[in-house]
Amino acid sequence: MKFTEAQLEKAFAGLLAQENYPHFLGETLVRAADEVLIEDDLIYEHICLTGTQAEELTESEIKQIILRLKSLPASDLYESNKQFMKMLSDGFILKREDRNKKDIHIQLINYAGLEKQKHSKDDSYHYSHY
Repeated sequence: MKFTEAQLEKAFAGLLAQENYPHFLGETLVRAADEVLIEDDLIYEHICLTGTQAEELTESEIKQIILRLKSLPASDLYESNKQFMKMLSDGFILKREDRNKKDIHIQLINYAGLEKQKHSKDDSYHYSHY
């Protein structure tokens, strides 16, 4: 039997639930129908930034990060997903607009804030929509 993407997503959502992290299906998020990357979260919430990085970045540097994510080619989906997962897990270096400033390491997930996202097992929140 072939392991499908839906089965993988369900298994991953189950792992999140075991650790008390919420899981939301993409179709339940407020966004434009064709929007894959929720730019407002990256721009206004600085979800992609850790520590004081958000204060150090200019608006155009944040847009540069978004462009980097959006410009992964759709022609080779496997390779694009591989590149994105590497950026997601390892982060990447952003060359600064102002060459007098040191380049900065960007993490797409603020791991320091993950504990705040957990829910107690007593919460009435349902962790998965499957």
